[in-house]
Amino acid sequence: LDIPGIGFISSTKRYYPNGDFASYSLGYAKVNEEGNYVGEMGIELFYNDELTGKDGYIEYQADVQGYQITNTPAIEEKSVPGNDIYLTIDDNIQMFTEQAMSKIETASPEWATLSVINAKTGEILGVAATPSFNNNILEIKSYYDPFTSYEFEPGSTMKVFSFMAAMENGIYDGDSLYKSGSLKVDDSTIKDWNKYGWGKISYDNGFMASSNVAASNLGLSLGRAKLKDFYTLLGFGTKTGISLPNETVGKINFKYNTEVATASFGQGITVNAVQMIQAFTSISNKGIMIKPYIVSKIVNSETGEIVLENSRTEVKKVCSPETAKKLIELMRGVVDKSSKYGTGTDYYIKGYDLVGKTGTAEIASSSGGYLSGSRNYVKSFIGMFPGENPEIIIYVAASKLSNSNYMKTAVKGLVKDVATYLNIYDKSIEEDSITYTTKSYINKKIEDVKSDLIQYKMEPIIIGDGDKIIDQYPKANTKLSIKNKIFLLTNNNDYKMPNIIGWSRNEVATLSNIIGFKVTYNGYGYVTKSSISKNTPIDSSLSLDVTLEQKYSKSE
Repeated sequence: LDIPGIGFISSTKRYYPNGDFASYSLGYAKVNEEGNYVGEMGIELFYNDELTGKDGYIEYQADVQGYQITNTPAIEEKSVPGNDIYLTIDDNIQMFTEQAMSKIETASPEWATLSVINAKTGEILGVAATPSFNNNILEIKSYYDPFTSYEFEPGSTMKVFSFMAAMENGIYDGDSLYKSGSLKVDDSTIKDWNKYGWGKISYDNGFMASSNVAASNLGLSLGRAKLKDFYTLLGFGTKTGISLPNETVGKINFKYNTEVATASFGQGITVNAVQMIQAFTSISNKGIMIKPYIVSKIVNSETGEIVLENSRTEVKKVCSPETAKKLIELMRGVVDKSSKYGTGTDYYIKGYDLVGKTGTAEIASSSGGYLSGSRNYVKSFIGMFPGENPEIIIYVAASKLSNSNYMKTAVKGLVKDVATYLNIYDKSIEEDSITYTTKSYINKKIEDVKSDLIQYKMEPIIIGDGDKIIDQYPKANTKLSIKNKIFLLTNNNDYKMPNIIGWSRNEVATLSNIIGFKVTYNGYGYVTKSSISKNTPIDSSLSLDVTLEQKYSKSE
């Protein structure tokens, strides 16, 4: 500008175009006292040397004015730019994850972490946290990432792994009954979360009900050494080695019987979110645990040479494929409303086959014991979808929520967004917005009702050979999506098996409940084989075996 007294100094500044977007994972760099950019958090810190490069210089003999003396040699070292680092983060999935975290923040958590992971490879596709910050502004409330650096008691999500330990040690019988409600352990009493339990129930139902007594019985039967060894096998108590700074170790030390009992349902031990995800990958990979990773590759910015390329890394085999399959079955019962005991039915989304486990953990007090009050819990959910062949793992943990329903709504929205984006959901649900409200069909002629239902694109299932209806399911005034089945029981008990190929598990269960026969289910999804063929006479004395498979397919 050529204005006296005004000059300019050129400088450089690191700029993060997306602002508050995977902030802890990216981290930030700023100029130190020597004028060099130095990473201080996240990838910027962990890979500071890779990103920094090397300064160049030139040495020569100079005169008093600083100019090189003619005909004297000069030594020049050219600068070397830093390498380029590519992350596994998918921009769209990261956006979905940030949006979901914004919904969770409505409930004013003290902190929260939410992540989306490729269930087969361990790639971290999206990760968000609160508190968070804009990497350009750096108004930072916490310098520790809730994803890697927060240790917390996981609560009932840990039952996935204590039940896994029981199965792998050969002491699990899912049909065996136990008395729920409370359990005396030395001088302490372990109680189920509802304080009174559910009477005598099976261990399978105990898992779905998130029974502390069930987990304690299994943990105590295993004993301290075997339970601790299995938790260690799963990677708890050691760092996963993820390429992010300040990863914590957690604590799985327990000695006395009461500590063994509480450790079986995730209290008295601490973990970090990455450890939970790594252990959970064993279920989506038929017993083989996969290492989570966030750096896809490192490339020489001048030559394009790949300096480092990460891919699926198998840590170790921790359980059998049969155990993994059984746990998926149990977690499906937690979510899909097929069991009256399921604690995760608020996460159910028709057509998305989400399976998982809920968790509610008390928060330890600095003065000993646990905090009291309705907000002083860490709420969590770990799940995967589609359950039959999981492709995505989702984990969320949030401390001191004012209302946990915000977290449930956020997770459901995230599952829908990711599943739609990756094309891994049942397309038939797209007609769910068109609904039909059932009427009372009792004492009406079967042909009239049948004609009426078909007109409204409903599917009547006629049970018996009578001419009038004596019962129906669902009952009157039930709102259903079109193309749903409506079961009509007639005034003739000459029952014949309908064609159940293509039916869902719940639809088969409805038929069996109406007639009273037993069903054995093999697999998950929709019926592809039936031991009883169409039009075969049936009654309550028969047993039906069905094979089910999923309809989901992922586009190339």
